[in-house]
Amino acid sequence: MMLGMRKKVKVLGGVILVFLFSGLLFAWHHGKKVEVEVVEVTRGPLRSIVEATGTVRAVNQNVVVSEISAKVKKVWVKEGDRVKEGQVLLEFDDSELRRQLERAKAAVKFFQAQLEQIQAGARQEEVTQARALVSQAEAAYEQSRQQLVRLRQLFEQQAVSRQQLEEAETNFKIAQEELIRARAQLNLLQEGAQQEALEAAAAQLEQAKAELALLQLNLSRARVLSPISGTVLKKMVTVGTFVPVGTELFVIGDPSRLEILALIHQEDMAGIQVGERVEIEFDSGPERRKIEGWVKKISPAAETQVSSLGLRQAVVPVTVGVNETEGLLPGYRVELNFITADREDVLLVPEDALFEENQNHKVLVVEEGIAQSRLVKIGGTDGNLVEVISGLKEGELVVLDPEKVPAERVSVRVDRKIRL
Repeated sequence: MMLGMRKKVKVLGGVILVFLFSGLLFAWHHGKKVEVEVVEVTRGPLRSIVEATGTVRAVNQNVVVSEISAKVKKVWVKEGDRVKEGQVLLEFDDSELRRQLERAKAAVKFFQAQLEQIQAGARQEEVTQARALVSQAEAAYEQSRQQLVRLRQLFEQQAVSRQQLEEAETNFKIAQEELIRARAQLNLLQEGAQQEALEAAAAQLEQAKAELALLQLNLSRARVLSPISGTVLKKMVTVGTFVPVGTELFVIGDPSRLEILALIHQEDMAGIQVGERVEIEFDSGPERRKIEGWVKKISPAAETQVSSLGLRQAVVPVTVGVNETEGLLPGYRVELNFITADREDVLLVPEDALFEENQNHKVLVVEEGIAQSRLVKIGGTDGNLVEVISGLKEGELVVLDPEKVPAERVSVRVDRKIRL
């Protein structure tokens, strides 16, 4: 009986020793202080910038584009020339347009006469004459067709020039049109002044008039005029060049009134606002010049830009006004510093002292050897220092690299104290 009691006492004593040892180990572990580096919250100036590059351009800059497809016959201006609104900048070769215009005039005249003839009715001799015209047109059509076939074969053999081939194609087209008209005239004379024929003739006349009006408009576009008074900033064409419709020909603007266009990445736009100050730097001869400007306009929509690595990026066009233009010319590339924050005497902590929790910014404040988390409200940043709007006081100590601290309330030992 006594032996059993001794065994129970030994077992109970062993359990107590285990718990006692575990408690001491727990207390030792949790009493161990974490070494940290701290920084003192101080007051000072904060200057935050967004860096970018921009291109100088004239304020009232106009890009003149071709409204027709044609060959450049004459260029009347060069880069740097002063021009007035309405001044001729360029002339296209309009010879083909003039030929088309004459055919269009003839077509209008023909369809006008045709309509009048339908309205008046036809005589037998007119029908006979129309048949003869159809026969002549058929003969001319066949002759021009054979000539075109022959010249195409010779052109493939390089025996004739492209100009000769184009003339044959034009002659064939004219003969084809004349045959169509002759047959239409004969049909109308034979049908008489039926209502359907009258309506068809009237529609043909209207279409011919519309084609004539378009050709007259295109002929007027063969002389390119300056849309504004200014200076030829850029000339993109030379004599003899064939340009399609929509091709850029000139850039006209006033070089005395300049602005800068910058494309700002989407993630950098948060602090940029209209009216903010912008520092501008550029090379002017052997000197490096610095001038000031301001954010003049921010585009309401972003654009897509492909980077040098082939990545698609969202950028926002931002226009910068300049206070002085000496040394600047349209087309110059300049460096820009957008001043998004420029304040004096604000509370500052390093970015490395901040951490996020549930979308809130926090720091670990050290007081009497204990590091404890605290919610803070932050303002601008210069990339290294952050403005603290609320949550801290000057002189308080905050932990650098708080991610290294295992808990939000823990005993710490200051290994190093840094002052900003």
